[in-house]
Amino acid sequence: MRKTRIEQKLAELGTYLNELDRIIPQPKEYTKDLVTRRATEKTLELCIETVLDIANLIVSEENLGFPDDETHAIQLLSKRIISEELATQLLRMKGFRNILIHRYTTINPDLVIEYLTDHMKDFEEFTQAIVQYLQQ
Repeated sequence: MRKTRIEQKLAELGTYLNELDRIIPQPKEYTKDLVTRRATEKTLELCIETVLDIANLIVSEENLGFPDDETHAIQLLSKRIISEELATQLLRMKGFRNILIHRYTTINPDLVIEYLTDHMKDFEEFTQAIVQYLQQ
């Protein structure tokens, strides 16, 4: 059953978020320690990737349509499961994940710090929305 798979992915997200919480460096230390910086970036990437996986699983489970890509999957999810505001934040996260993965540009340390300080709540809001969805 996909519900079980969604629950597994939520647990995976929780694990990544806990790991990230343990390794998040202080902003001034972020650029000084390469190992911590890379671990932080990779774990943040995994968090975002897991959110996108969950979105795709739910879109499929609910027959919300056939998403052309991850952007479309988030948009479909926002019609019934998550708020428009959260969908907007998830789309920004997706773009940031692409920067982390593909290194389109040099990763701006300030942007990473911004995500680590200002956007961690988006993961929590997403998790709460999905847990609420699963309880229906």
